[in-house]
Amino acid sequence: MLNRWTQFGLTVLVVALLGCSSTSDDANQADALDTLQTEDGVTSADSLDDTAEDISEIQEDVSSDTFPDLLAAHLRKAMDEYLAFSGDPGLSVAIRLPSGATFVEAAGVANITTGDAMNTHSSFRVGSNTKPFIAALVMMLVDEGLVGLDDPLSDYVSDYPAWDNVTVRMLLDMSSGIPDYLLSESFMMAAVFDPESLTTPDVLLNFVKDTEMVFEPGTQHIYSNTNYILIGLIIEEVTGEAAQDALRTRILDPLGLDDTYLDVVDETKPDLAHGYLDLAIVGFFFGLGADAVALLPPSWFMEDYLVDATYLFPPMFSWTDGGLVTTPEDSMKFMVALLTGDLITQESLAEMKTTNVTPILGTPVDYGMGLSTSTDFFGTRWGHGGLNFGYEANTIYFPERDVALSHMHNYLPEQSYRFEDDVLHILDSEPTQEPGPTCTVPENLFGTMEGDVVEFRFKGSIDGEGTAEPSPGTALVRGFLDGENLALYGYGTQAAEAQLAGARRINITSTAPALTEGVDLRTATISIAASALTGADGEVTLESPTDLAVIVMEVVTNPDSGDIDKMCVVAVPDLSRSARFSVCGGLDYEAKEGDLLRVFGVVPVTRDMDAINAFIALVPMPRCSCADGDGSFAECI
Repeated sequence: MLNRWTQFGLTVLVVALLGCSSTSDDANQADALDTLQTEDGVTSADSLDDTAEDISEIQEDVSSDTFPDLLAAHLRKAMDEYLAFSGDPGLSVAIRLPSGATFVEAAGVANITTGDAMNTHSSFRVGSNTKPFIAALVMMLVDEGLVGLDDPLSDYVSDYPAWDNVTVRMLLDMSSGIPDYLLSESFMMAAVFDPESLTTPDVLLNFVKDTEMVFEPGTQHIYSNTNYILIGLIIEEVTGEAAQDALRTRILDPLGLDDTYLDVVDETKPDLAHGYLDLAIVGFFFGLGADAVALLPPSWFMEDYLVDATYLFPPMFSWTDGGLVTTPEDSMKFMVALLTGDLITQESLAEMKTTNVTPILGTPVDYGMGLSTSTDFFGTRWGHGGLNFGYEANTIYFPERDVALSHMHNYLPEQSYRFEDDVLHILDSEPTQEPGPTCTVPENLFGTMEGDVVEFRFKGSIDGEGTAEPSPGTALVRGFLDGENLALYGYGTQAAEAQLAGARRINITSTAPALTEGVDLRTATISIAASALTGADGEVTLESPTDLAVIVMEVVTNPDSGDIDKMCVVAVPDLSRSARFSVCGGLDYEAKEGDLLRVFGVVPVTRDMDAINAFIALVPMPRCSCADGDGSFAECI
């Protein structure tokens, strides 16, 4: 991640948030999902009328089995704890079991300003979760004989001669070689400074229509959102309808997806959850630096680096590549109908599930036509993820288990892959006992301590000392230093055992961008005496000021390689003031390797140089370390 730090700027932010499939370095994550090639339950739909009739019958035949109360209780706890430890505003979840029983619930808030609660009809901008809907619509047209997968684009759209020989198949499976309009610098500038101009598909395509092809069509696979803008034009040409109307006629209405629509109208939507973007933290994921943030209009920001992105851009900004608005329940119903063969013929479904390795945000993904697939402990999944400004969505189906899951969040950068793992582990374990108490933020813990402090939340497994493959948890770490609200956490916050002066400690390590001139990253190490955690449940009384300590460091990276050049301690615990923290453990809790750590805390810190020197002498460690060229570090000024 570090070697991307200074390279991409706002362009990467735009492409990552708007139309791309959600991805992660986690092997088990749900950003690259999709559909299993099975023939079980696949039926044929010979015409649009037959398809609509079949779908209506399916809706009537859905099982009325009740979702198990015990399982629902565990899922509610997972939802509440995700919000508590991530600090996200809200989320909504839909799960379907093999019996047909469904769990559809929401938690948190849909609007931070008004405090309106999230509910099951709260909708989300789902970014590239749009693509399976659009791809399925095209495959319906293929089944009707109106579109051929190997037909050239020029059979349907004649305004882009440079792309005439690109086929419909190449557009759907990302092998066209057409550049991604979201990566165009001129598009990026228009998005920030003239978003009102982005009102038609042709305007979007004009940003790249004269740009050199990325590769010869059909020779490689690289994710490009432009492909699905062109697919939208094909749909309109063939059906004689606007894309949003064709989608409603053929898929949304027959499936009863009343909370879903392709957004093309720039107006307030009453059920749309507000989506929030923390630009300070997003930079850690997508390479957004201080120079790019400085370009953004001040009117974007609510407070600090928080942006309400709900209506930041006109809906046509992403159209048929990422403009869908939907709910988890609707998205889940669609994905099940698609992947069990109730929308398109078996042959068309097989085409959609034919995958090739396709890089998405630098991560190789097995991608087909609007669907991707991966395998984890729960089995083989198919579906699609999506990011949009302030939103994340993921909808997946496990054919071998006949289980579907969709979850949506109104915050970026979300940590939804941690939540998804929790949910799948719950489903996999089939719990037989009531869940333990939900771990919630203690009242008046945060925001009540004067002066410079570091506040932290962490839920995750404790790794052993020197673990080769750390297991990051769900976390939120923020520093309030010199009156500035600083994000100190980023992707991959983790807890691990450590030894210091013969005593066992649990260290939580976190990293985030530093939007400060001359500084690239900040790291925070929260070090807790294991003895203070053992047998603890609730607020802990500290035996020593050093039972809970924080060291904040600033990091400078090499602009060419992205490697660390220098790191310096800039804040240490203020031992003259008491730290406070609360643990959800129990009398039998040991805080050892493999245990689940759930902890909230506030640590007073100081940036006084004498205090820093005195504290690091106790550790001991140098105040500053510099790379010496051979991969090691030495003390420096």
